[in-house]
Amino acid sequence: MKRFLSLTLLILSFLSVTCYGDVEEAQTAMSSPEQQVVYDLIVCEELLNQAQDHHEIVLSSALINEFDQAFQDFSNNYSQLQADQKNNLIGVMQYMLSSGLMECMGSNCYPAYKNQGFLEVLLGGLVNNPNQFLGLVDAMNEYIIENQQSIYPDSGSASSEDLTTLNTLYACLTELSLSPTLIQDNAFAAKLYQAFSNAGQLFSNYTQSLMLFEMDLVGSNLYSYQSNVLPPTNIYPTFDNATEMQTAMTGLLTGPNELFFNHMNGHLQMGINSLGGGY
Repeated sequence: MKRFLSLTLLILSFLSVTCYGDVEEAQTAMSSPEQQVVYDLIVCEELLNQAQDHHEIVLSSALINEFDQAFQDFSNNYSQLQADQKNNLIGVMQYMLSSGLMECMGSNCYPAYKNQGFLEVLLGGLVNNPNQFLGLVDAMNEYIIENQQSIYPDSGSASSEDLTTLNTLYACLTELSLSPTLIQDNAFAAKLYQAFSNAGQLFSNYTQSLMLFEMDLVGSNLYSYQSNVLPPTNIYPTFDNATEMQTAMTGLLTGPNELFFNHMNGHLQMGINSLGGGY
């Protein structure tokens, strides 16, 4: 399974330090349905790989929430594609239909599940059906690779100051992953809150490199954003102080959500590395 993940992350890492065109051209392209489908599938594929590696993570409310958002966005963007563009997704759609994730009525296709509880059941069945699972992820990956040239990158490596700020957040989250009970320590919570506050100002500057991490923050309900365009821009915290952050994070550090949290921190490290930093 790691071969699928590594290919997708290689694309994101390469593009994050490569310069394309001007910013207006990039933003226009990123808002097109075809471009958005690529990003939606990148998020969905990464979450499926997590579920394949750790079956119990499908019980994570954060993972289910993030997958649901990305999948709903995929469905909306797919419906706006031209006929020839939809033809390029036939392989992906066949597996989505046969797995029960998607259903179609005429030319209109939409998620087949009615709530996140049903989605959890569908993903659980999917990861326990290796042929179906591999077929879907392979089709997603093939489409992503074929359309990677349309992904627009960040403008280049981050400054040393920005890397220090992002690494400080990563260090705090790593410390928390090793000792989850630290979230109850008020001094540590204040330090983590400050790290989030400082790093949060940079998220929109490096949204390509940090996309998976930012979507994890949204999936875990730590952050939110108003637009469904990916990579997300102008995301903002759902907590206003260290105490609210403690409450929001407590549920993220137990049970299947703890697995999700560890992957989230890994995505931050990957983003930092792609920007030219990291430990």
